[in-house]
Amino acid sequence: PARLDGKPLGNIFDTMIQGPSTEELIQKGFLARPVTYAPPEKINLNHIKVRMGDYASDELDREMDRPTVTGDAVEHYIKYAPGQRAIAFCVSMKHAANVAEFFLQKGVSSSRIDGKMTPMQRQLVLDDFETGRIKVLTSCEIVSEGFDLPAVGAAILLRPTRSLVVYIQAVGRALRPYPGKTKAIILDHVGNCLRHGLPESNFRWSLDKGAMDQRKKKDPPPALRRCPMCYAVHRPAPQCPVCSHVYKVQERKLVQVPGELKELSADQLKFLQQAPLRDVLRQNRTEQELAKVAKAR
Repeated sequence: PARLDGKPLGNIFDTMIQGPSTEELIQKGFLARPVTYAPPEKINLNHIKVRMGDYASDELDREMDRPTVTGDAVEHYIKYAPGQRAIAFCVSMKHAANVAEFFLQKGVSSSRIDGKMTPMQRQLVLDDFETGRIKVLTSCEIVSEGFDLPAVGAAILLRPTRSLVVYIQAVGRALRPYPGKTKAIILDHVGNCLRHGLPESNFRWSLDKGAMDQRKKKDPPPALRRCPMCYAVHRPAPQCPVCSHVYKVQERKLVQVPGELKELSADQLKFLQQAPLRDVLRQNRTEQELAKVAKAR
């Protein structure tokens, strides 16, 4: 229940009845537990224009349709989800075709599906995907909503989006339970999970605020941790739940400001030093807080 432009839906609906959360459905066995991986370097999209509330597809296509990005996607599929049926969500039909070709070159059976195919052509591809003759299906806005194939074990995110709804619909294709499926692999090469939260996050829906448009939210980005060993993304914890890597305890640093001595954790100091100034100033507005920001930066 969210619009891309962030406007509320309260003028259309009177009441929202919330269903069970994704986490509740996972715990009850109605959805598979997602394991999310993200690259160590977040893609810089600051130079990409925004149209109709989301990234401009033509500029995004040039940014994402590169051999380095595609090659990384193939390598991570082979490493984390070998042999599983996966859907790669791409920016454009050209991008989807190039990604499918790259998988084929690496010996992974793959095919694209797009809106220019006839219904019969699309059905033949889907039949091959369902039977496992095709392992990786590349798509541009064809199988992101309403497509139900429980055997899909992985989602490969190659399309950055500012829309929480688009993100949830994409990862949801891999969450259907299936005999023998103990987890769903989410290969997030574009940092959507860092922008919106993990698929199992408890999202707050509202008719009054249309609040799930990330651009309109005043909340800071979700608190997540990315393992330096396996690149799994998870909620803050002393060790990685996927590879059991134990994180080093970071030393606390002291920052002195006029009139007081303020103790900051390393993460807090990093936020003050490196986060966009507008985000820092949303949380630090008093004279003492501003002095602390100035000292840190």
